[in-house]
Amino acid sequence: MAETQANQDPTAMSGLWTVHSETESRPMLRGFAKTKEDAERLMADLKRDDEAAAQTEYWLLELSLGELADFRGAGMLPPDFEAAR
Repeated sequence: MAETQANQDPTAMSGLWTVHSETESRPMLRGFAKTKEDAERLMADLKRDDEAAAQTEYWLLELSLGELADFRGAGMLPPDFEAAR
């Protein structure tokens, strides 16, 4: 799959998602998900367990193929976390 992705437009969307939050102007990557629905569930779980949820902004982002490659290169993704598209 890596060879296929290498030949694709790095700005194309991967179908994989990240969950982010920001408190006191400090953004934080909170997790990765294979589907938007999984990302929404993860975000709901994080909000539920966050004592400062009322003061925290949460959002989801779909990773581009280039971003996915960057996270993989940094060792932040498991090997089986492949683009959904």
